[in-house]
Amino acid sequence: IDDTVFDEITQILQGFTSRYVSFHSLRHSYASYEVKKLIEDVHSDPLKLLDLAVRMGHEAPDITLKVYIHKSVLEMGGV
Repeated sequence: IDDTVFDEITQILQGFTSRYVSFHSLRHSYASYEVKKLIEDVHSDPLKLLDLAVRMGHEAPDITLKVYIHKSVLEMGGV
């Protein structure tokens, strides 16, 4: 994909949010929402976190948790 596509998506996102946001920000939001769902579902299979890490291309779940998850999710305040 040509880099101009990502630039256009970034501009559209910034238009909706009225703040700095990049195409890459979508990865962080996706990971945060997925982990939030896992935390809220008390019957959730712990292996789903490993599955999320694999889908995101991370070697281990700790990368997903330390780098990609919004702090508010880990504090259970929401996304």
